Amino acid sequence: MKKWMDRMAIRAILKLRQWEEDEEGMEIIQVLILLALGVGLVAIFIGFSDQITGAVGSKMDEFMNIFGA
Repeated sequence: MKKWMDRMAIRAILKLRQWEEDEEGMEIIQVLILLALGVGLVAIFIGFSDQITGAVGSKMDEFMNIFGA
């Protein structure tokens, strides 16, 4: 029975170490995904910057007119 328990403990330790090694790779993948999302948002903003700034400008004008009147 003790040998079986020892084998199970060794297997658990090996699986834990393997999981830790796999996690290190996942951090890099997560950073790359976040970087890709950031670059995508920048590209969208650059592509639609005129429309975005126009919409924000018109909303600001409306907001300022409410307090100016």
